[in-house]
Amino acid sequence: MVAYLDSSTLLRHFLLGDEGIRQALECDSVISSELLEIECKRVFYRYKLQGDLDDSGFLEADGRLESVLSGVLLLLLSSGIKKRSAEAFPVLVGALDALHLSSALTYQAARSDATLLFFSYGHLEKLQPRTVYIRKTPMVFRLAIDRIHQCRSS
Repeated sequence: MVAYLDSSTLLRHFLLGDEGIRQALECDSVISSELLEIECKRVFYRYKLQGDLDDSGFLEADGRLESVLSGVLLLLLSSGIKKRSAEAFPVLVGALDALHLSSALTYQAARSDATLLFFSYGHLEKLQPRTVYIRKTPMVFRLAIDRIHQCRSS
């Protein structure tokens, strides 16, 4: 199985000590978009500027990010991924979520023999319309080329 991490899962781990990421890290491989590093670092800088992270906290978070990224295959935002992101999805998603979903769908299309699980705490909960509360564990989705199914949450 292949785990796709979006930044919400990683950020909750770094900033809140959430352990939901463990499920993803137990998969055979972990992938994400190159957006993952950018989004996480932007949040770290924002928290530092707002005073929510001091210098040592910032350096610790950045070091932990580098450690996790060393085991993550980062997918480049190809022109095909960007084009797919601009197209319709079965639910409302923002630009960054569309880029993450398109990256995962593109990966899945190229490796149809692999089971891809998408880990997210973020706005992708809209994919499960009845979910209106804040989750304490990541939503996990199995992606198919044109369909997105919630397969489990824990």
